[in-house]
Amino acid sequence: MKTAHKIILILFIIVFLNLARPIHSYATRYGEALLNKNTSSWDSNQIKMPAVIYDKALYKMLYGGQGTNGRWQIGLAYSLDGINWIKFINPVKSRLAYDSRDVHDPSWLFNTLTNKYEMWYTSSTNSGSTDLKIYHSESIDGLYWTNDQDIIVHKPEASWEIEMVSCPNVLLIDNKYYMWIAGRSNTWKIGLFTSDDGITWIPNLNNPVLIKTYDLEAPNLISPEVYYDKNSTEKKFNMFYSTTDLGASSAVLFAYSPDGISWTKPVNENPIIIKSSISPSFDKNGVAESSVIKTSESTFIWYSGHYLGSSGIGLAYLGAPPTPLPTPTGSLFPSIAPTPASTTSPTPTPSPTPSPTPTPTPLPPIIIVPGMFSSWNKEEMLENKQNTSSTWKLLGFIKEYNGLIKTLKNLGYTENKNLFIWPYDWRQTITETTNKLNEFITSQVETKNPNTKINLIGHSLGGLIARTWAQSNADKVLHLITVGSPNQGVIQPYQAWEGGDISQDTNFLTLLSKLLIQIRKTVFQTDREVIQQTFPVLHDLLPTSPYLIRSTDNTEIQKSSMHVWNDWLTTLNTQIPTIYPLFDAVTGSGSQTPAQYKVALPSNIDALLGNWVDGKPIETIKQTGDGTVIQSRAAFSDDASWNIEKGHGELIASKEGIDKILQLFTIDHTDSDITEGHITSLAPGLLFLLRSPAIVSVTDDYGNAYTEQDGILVIPQAKNGNYHVLLTGTDTGTYHLIIGQFSDSHTKWIEIENTISPATTRTYDIAFNAHDPLDIPVTNLFLTDWLDQIDVQIQHLTTTPKNIYNLRATIGISRLYAKKKNSFIAKIQLERLLLDLSLLRRRTNSAELIQQTIDVGKTIQYAYISSFTRMPIYFSEHIRIPQKNETHRTNTEVSRSIEQKLNKKIISQTQLLLYQEAQANFQIAQSAFQNKEFTKAYIYYFQAKLLFSESLSSHFPKSH
Repeated sequence: MKTAHKIILILFIIVFLNLARPIHSYATRYGEALLNKNTSSWDSNQIKMPAVIYDKALYKMLYGGQGTNGRWQIGLAYSLDGINWIKFINPVKSRLAYDSRDVHDPSWLFNTLTNKYEMWYTSSTNSGSTDLKIYHSESIDGLYWTNDQDIIVHKPEASWEIEMVSCPNVLLIDNKYYMWIAGRSNTWKIGLFTSDDGITWIPNLNNPVLIKTYDLEAPNLISPEVYYDKNSTEKKFNMFYSTTDLGASSAVLFAYSPDGISWTKPVNENPIIIKSSISPSFDKNGVAESSVIKTSESTFIWYSGHYLGSSGIGLAYLGAPPTPLPTPTGSLFPSIAPTPASTTSPTPTPSPTPSPTPTPTPLPPIIIVPGMFSSWNKEEMLENKQNTSSTWKLLGFIKEYNGLIKTLKNLGYTENKNLFIWPYDWRQTITETTNKLNEFITSQVETKNPNTKINLIGHSLGGLIARTWAQSNADKVLHLITVGSPNQGVIQPYQAWEGGDISQDTNFLTLLSKLLIQIRKTVFQTDREVIQQTFPVLHDLLPTSPYLIRSTDNTEIQKSSMHVWNDWLTTLNTQIPTIYPLFDAVTGSGSQTPAQYKVALPSNIDALLGNWVDGKPIETIKQTGDGTVIQSRAAFSDDASWNIEKGHGELIASKEGIDKILQLFTIDHTDSDITEGHITSLAPGLLFLLRSPAIVSVTDDYGNAYTEQDGILVIPQAKNGNYHVLLTGTDTGTYHLIIGQFSDSHTKWIEIENTISPATTRTYDIAFNAHDPLDIPVTNLFLTDWLDQIDVQIQHLTTTPKNIYNLRATIGISRLYAKKKNSFIAKIQLERLLLDLSLLRRRTNSAELIQQTIDVGKTIQYAYISSFTRMPIYFSEHIRIPQKNETHRTNTEVSRSIEQKLNKKIISQTQLLLYQEAQANFQIAQSAFQNKEFTKAYIYYFQAKLLFSESLSSHFPKSH
């Protein structure tokens, strides 16, 4: 055979094989149509042209619907998962009244700068019309659209879109609008326009930017759908577009571009979707218009399918399949109906006659749900009892709500009749707390106010609890107001929840986290574990939108890449539109407020301990808010809200805040009716917690006296000076007195433990420095007093009687020499106690015993510093330098060994925690040494060296 003939034959075979290649779609069809026409409705003939956005944890779809009259209008549907859709009852964009034009082919987005939805759509005079125009419209809620404007004028003759334009697709990128449209001149092609305002558009000089270029395409290219990937270079713009046929059917194809102008069509990735081969199927005759959302795991493609003259909307995907979620009960839409016009004639006014005095209309009940740490229950908080019969009570030093309560009483409300203040356990999940609120409303409010709807007002966390209840009981709610509530979350709980890292400021969240760690850490574990076990509500408060930024590339970490995400609040917020008519949010803009954290990777130790799985904060980014909740997360952009330039507490305590609440409840009032509340500011302050069997009272040098409320006593705005604590026994047993000191910048805690009997007393003198609290503020404790406390703690150790006996014997020796004023021998015995406790830790696997010995060690260190700081100079001069240098060497050696074990992952959590405890002691010692506090430096170096050695002990299992 001649060479030329061979070449022709080879080319023929290649062409034949190409033509014979089975054509299949690269996307996977989810199944049959997800959205179908109604049997008797405005969309009873066809529905197609989906335009889907993901907004406020909902998939929201605008789509074109055609009735039996042939007219097209635009409808709206919502979905939690992109699969199960709920239609709105009416078209949200009807035929244009002023020229009777049909509306279809929508594209929309939410503009965060204007807080409005914007839509671009095609209008036509009738079905099949060649008179097509593109319009622009705006909406504040996505339901009601206004401001229709004709935005594109046909080009001069010989233009690529001289005949008609259609199918707009718009993106807003860095405040610049990009619109791809289909234009026709003999055949349909796709062009690009840009705009600064979304109204006035400039055509790209390279138009059309997409035309038929290869065999998979038919001559007509329409319905562009573009998504933008800012992290990509080659594929910044990704377009899915329709071609009118592929053999006997249409298809959805894919192209990509670095600039939205020059497009690459990858043959090995096309076609994306073709008609179904299954009969019958909603897309057996063809597929067309698509709408795309890209996630980290998948690309979801909603598209129009055609069969036997009808159409529906289906779903295909590239990557992981979508996950169906339960469809919520009730509607996702606000129940808004127009008020019917009156059709009755006015009734003539009769002659006046005397009437009896009217019966006053009962005032609708109001429930006030306060914020975090407004209430207290001694048995549950201090004694760790569950489901006690005792109730939670509003704390006396919390003053924010007093003004609102007094104001409502001025206006005729009576407490526990039609005015209720509901204290609760603010540690628990919001679901658990909401169930308790429901019990309270059923047993108290409804029985005293039968067949009456309820007004609810919640401040901060309380607003989120009240809203959770209202969304499940909307038929019982007259009005709901949230004030400074984290309706879309706050970032502050992140540090405690993911890292157990409590910041050094003195806001309520910091104080409560430290308080719970102080009273609940009974086993040797991370602070993160304590927080997650004792303070689960923190997880419910995390934001519902990205709030972490990678320090490496300054990109937001999306939900799909997060290990910890607030799915509970995300789900709750999908149903918030159902109560919009009943709901008002009051927000604050009094100060710059934490909004996002910039995060870095955790250390090896943190990673193995399970801390900072989503990143460790290294910088806080702030936005306008009330100091606790940023303004945008305290409300919803598609619902009305009310802003006051006040801080978090002032929102509910100030005259302006109370006035706004009364207005929203439509309660008639004058300025003179309003009584202001007061802001609770703890810092600088003192807190005393006492676990039975005693009661506590405090006096100061200024003549003030303070008494406890169920085991808690708080002195806000405490002054510098001496405070005298008196404990009076009520029974025989061991008491625990926890003292918290709050300055403007940090907090310090110390616990005193001893025994007491009925009618006996114990006194402690506290020296308080509001600027720089002391490590050991108790000034009237001698070495023998400290030894008594250490003895009590040792007797409670969960170890053998022999171990306890030996430890107590050492205490006895120290006590004997303390009484003889022989401080040197007493000091040696305290050091021996630390050594014995170290040996005890090496011999046990009990997390409880390890924590107990660590706690005893801290008391020994307090005793050591308190008792030996004023020892002769030769004592401190001779011991401080060798101990410091030796511990430095130990630190370096242990750190190197720990790193080696970390790399090999042959280290236990106990070893890691001991190492962290050693580092903490080492850092305190270094700081003390620099401040020339040599006794403090010595004993902390001493303990650090022991803990460093223990962290390498072969006793602990080498696994994590």
